[in-house]
This record gives sequence, structure tokens and C-alpha cells, in this order.
Amino acid sequence: ASMVKLPVSLVGGLVAVCWLAAIWFAIDAIKLVFPGPCEGYFSDTFPRWRCVVGVATQGVLVPSLYVLSWCQHGRSRQVWLKDCTARTHSSAEYAFFVVFASFLLSDYPLFWEEMAPLLNAHHVITLVSHCLSIVAFPQAVPHYFAGVVALEMGSAACNVASLYPWVRGITESYFLLLVLLHGMVLSSMLKVATMECMPMSGRVYGVFVTIGLVVGRQYEAIKSLQIQSCFAPVA
Repeated sequence: ASMVKLPVSLVGGLVAVCWLAAIWFAIDAIKLVFPGPCEGYFSDTFPRWRCVVGVATQGVLVPSLYVLSWCQHGRSRQVWLKDCTARTHSSAEYAFFVVFASFLLSDYPLFWEEMAPLLNAHHVITLVSHCLSIVAFPQAVPHYFAGVVALEMGSAACNVASLYPWVRGITESYFLLLVLLHGMVLSSMLKVATMECMPMSGRVYGVFVTIGLVVGRQYEAIKSLQIQSCFAPVA
């Protein structure tokens, strides 16, 4: 008997739904293990349990989907670019499309009243850019995906630093890692900006938004170093 082959978009969607459902059912347990608000510079953002969910999603799932997508396109960047130009996305990409958007959107019903204006603006700009990259500029998805992975790994590092700000060197490590990751983000941005098949509007928008995000995030990381002395270092 022949096996039924599901559309890659459906497979990707199912992967995303399974991940989101797993997080949803695990929230109560995560809250018990990681109670209370974050400490340190980012204490006015999210509770500790949200940081744990962020580490799992941003630091593990999203990078894993990137690697899987690269493998699904034959481990070739040129094939990947060609496939995305033809809108032939992999199941891992569809999972990324859904998970990333859902992860951002979930903050609104959960933290609408506590969400700072700057964080709200970050979410709105990121969601708009996410949709534009998928719908209007599919040819740049591989580079966009790589940039998002670097940004999300930086956010995961921020979550770890927010969970344990008293650990010796953790804020400094977060800062240095962010510098490295932002270099990777800017590299992805330059690759998109120099693509001949990208319209000028897409290039300008990508440069403007990427530099804004990188500068803003690095500035926040610099300020986070200033409060590190408030915590007794623990080896």
C-alpha cells in the first residue's frame, strides 16, 4: 500500500502546533519550577517562566528548524535560494513561519497590560517584517531566516541572563555573545541588500529595520552591564 504524502505546508504547520501545544500544557509546571519575576535590568519585561519558554523556543527550536531546512534543501545555499524564489518552501520553514509569529503574538493576551511601549513596537515591527519576508520577498527567506536565528539566539541569551543575573560573568557573556550574533545579523542583511533579484524597496526596508534592531538591542545590552554590580556574584 502506498503511503499518503502530506503537503509540506501541512507538515510544517503540524510541527508548529505540536510545539505550541507542548508549551501550553507545560506552562503550569514551568511556573512552579521558575516562579516570580525576572531580576536585574530586564525585571520589567517578563516573568521567569516566560524566559524559560523563550530559551526553549528561541535558543533551541528556531535554530534547529534552520538546520533542518538547510538539510531539506540538499544542504546547498544556492538550491535553497532557488527553491524559495519559486516559493518551494520546506516543512521546516513553514514550521518556522508559524512558530515565530505565534510566539510573538502570544505575548499580547498574556502580557498586554505589562508590555512596555518599546517592546510592543519591537513586536509589531518584527511581525510586519516577518510577513513581508514570507509574502513579498520569498527569494530572501534563507538569509532572513539566518538573521532571525542569530537574533533569537541573542534573545535566548538575554533570557538566561535575566534568569540568573547574579551568576558571575553571565551578563558580560551575554553582551559579548550579542556582539558576535549581531555581526552575523548584519552579514545576512548585507547579503539581502546585494541580491540582484531584490527590489530596492525591500533592500532599503531590510537595512533600515535590521540596523534599528541591532543598535537598539546592543544599546540595551550595554545598559544591562551597568546594573550587574547590584548583584552579589556567585561562582
